[in-house]
Amino acid sequence: MKKVQILLCTGILCLTCLFGGCKKAIPKPDFETQSYKNDVCSFEIPEGWEEYEDLSGDRQIMLVPEDSDFTQSVSNIHVNLSQSSEKHTSLEEMEETFSTEFEPSVLEVNPTAKNFSYSSYEAPNYDVFVAEYDITSDSGKTAHIAQFYPLMKKDILVITTLDAGEGVNVDITAAAKHIINTFEFE
Repeated sequence: MKKVQILLCTGILCLTCLFGGCKKAIPKPDFETQSYKNDVCSFEIPEGWEEYEDLSGDRQIMLVPEDSDFTQSVSNIHVNLSQSSEKHTSLEEMEETFSTEFEPSVLEVNPTAKNFSYSSYEAPNYDVFVAEYDITSDSGKTAHIAQFYPLMKKDILVITTLDAGEGVNVDITAAAKHIINTFEFE
């Protein structure tokens, strides 16, 4: 009888976790955060950052440090949410597609792009593919770009960081990862 009770309790606990939406714990970032929310989604951004209205909409959100000087290169995070009938189903497929198609398409638009690298990691709710590269402006200044692709079931989320090396009060990569960790649909 005791074995049956233990099995029953274990089964109920497993079903509760399975259907109750148990999620992995979200790691606390090394910076203070504030909530961001629109009609489509919500997530946490670094405290002291704001939406740059001129380049934003419900599914495209550009985030910058408050009081950014737009006459200079501004480090930023761009959140782009779109729908697609064709989605990459695995990290391996993403890497294969990016190594054969992504680099040539970036180089076509920006021939200064270099140092391409690809990686992946497991976030609390998604596997995430990351493509990174550097670009050099006409003035000779180099910026680092990283594009994060969480493998979602319904929509495609792309978070792009541009680290111009100035005016950033947080690690921009850590900020992008925290957006992914806290991202929810409304």
